[in-house]
Amino acid sequence: PGLRTATMKLFGHVFAESASKAMAWRRAGVSKDSIEVLGFLEDGTKLPYVNETELDAIKQETGTRPIWFASHVATGEIPDVIRAHKITLRRAHRLLLVVSAANQSTAQLIEKFCIDQGLRPVFRDDGTPISEGVQVLIVVGSDEDGLWYRLAPMTFLGHSIANGEGCDPYKAAHFGSAIVHGPNVSNFTETYKRFRSADATQLVKDCQSLGAAINTLLAPDKAAAMASAAWQVCSQGAEMTDRVAALVHDLLDRREEIRAEDAVK
Repeated sequence: PGLRTATMKLFGHVFAESASKAMAWRRAGVSKDSIEVLGFLEDGTKLPYVNETELDAIKQETGTRPIWFASHVATGEIPDVIRAHKITLRRAHRLLLVVSAANQSTAQLIEKFCIDQGLRPVFRDDGTPISEGVQVLIVVGSDEDGLWYRLAPMTFLGHSIANGEGCDPYKAAHFGSAIVHGPNVSNFTETYKRFRSADATQLVKDCQSLGAAINTLLAPDKAAAMASAAWQVCSQGAEMTDRVAALVHDLLDRREEIRAEDAVK
């Protein structure tokens, strides 16, 4: 106990996950004034750039068509994504799927599977107009991810049903797109746990469950509620990050003051 108390006095500040965790720190010898309950310090993420001119142009081109985005789709997920889109088209025949692939070869596989399924795909790079007859827009690369997160009320994050370990959900959440994902998210396990506990994402396993999820999220109130919950998760992490940054700045400022005082002496 003596060693514990002496060790705790070496800490200037403690951020606790919850009130019960804060009490554990107090029992260990940290003063109440040195403890703040702010939750988790979340992983940071760099948000993708959004070209506002392109955003306005696509809004004009697609009009009132509902859109969903399948981001970073792995090769093994192509059948599930395209079949899920076909399922959803039975209810929403004007629905547009925007699907991104890491490279041209994967994009060509998506195009072929769409054609085999009786769907009409076009490539974003070709500059083909997104007419009412276009059912799938294929994007190569991730440079415009922010654009599609902004446009699509719902996003399936790929590399999560097959052939992968998940994608960072914070980017879609920050742009207000409701998140759907598969079970294979081992690269972001804790992050997805926090989103799931807040009812901020929906888990799917195959084309049937993905199609059902997209159908549900076509209701604006459903997608908005999930997106709002995801934003709350992001905001909690932002509050913690901002507080830690402010504290570090205060400590650095104080260090400069001490140095200045020592120089005068």
